[in-house]
Amino acid sequence: VGKSPLTGAWGEANSGGYFGPQLKFAGFDAAYFRGISEKPVYLLLDDGKAELKDASELWGMDAVETEDRLKAEYGKNVEVACIGPAGEKTSLISAIVNNHGRTAACCGLGAVMGSKRIKAVVARGNLPVPLADRAKTSELRRKWQKDMAGRLFDNFSKFGTCGSVAANSMRGDTPIKNWAGVGIRDFPEAEAISDVNVIKYEVKKYACYRCPIACGGLMEVPTGPYAVKKGAKKPEYETLASLGSLCLNDN
Repeated sequence: VGKSPLTGAWGEANSGGYFGPQLKFAGFDAAYFRGISEKPVYLLLDDGKAELKDASELWGMDAVETEDRLKAEYGKNVEVACIGPAGEKTSLISAIVNNHGRTAACCGLGAVMGSKRIKAVVARGNLPVPLADRAKTSELRRKWQKDMAGRLFDNFSKFGTCGSVAANSMRGDTPIKNWAGVGIRDFPEAEAISDVNVIKYEVKKYACYRCPIACGGLMEVPTGPYAVKKGAKKPEYETLASLGSLCLNDN
């Protein structure tokens, strides 16, 4: 969260993954930044301790390379939220990235980090998470997992958000022709970039930290002009809409 450079008002974004839980295991609920650093820095949160470290060597790297470099230094079990060159240059559409491409992309918050010269936040730790009633918490978790099971739960588990592209196009909730069109008239081909036509390339499921839905998918296209090696992440609703229905692309 932060003051959005796009609107000047409240801005928030989320990306899932593993960073949030690791922040808690590092002993923190949140990190609050005020002011601007004189040089590039990253924040290390390590078992209850917070320290700003020099990020000069990381400045200019993309988000994936930054994450890999920091994990090589602090261990594979750390989690990293960082920016790439777009955030460094305070692009108003830049994102904060974790887990090799999970992007907190709304409101230009990557630019907020860049403006403060914060390259990354690194979380490491194994501190216990205090609970007022551990037994009751486990009981409620089991209850709600069971209660949530059903059509919506199953659809999200099978498709993720790509399962809603066609349906939302037909009811006017997905942008068609940059919001100038109507799905049933201008983009009846929406099924081609939705649900089963997306996951036919899926080779493995994955989940955010301890999520019972596991809506993520790793993709592979073995041959052809759009071949991609195993491990590419499945496109989700926002991507399919932005690169699909928004510009009438059904491929």
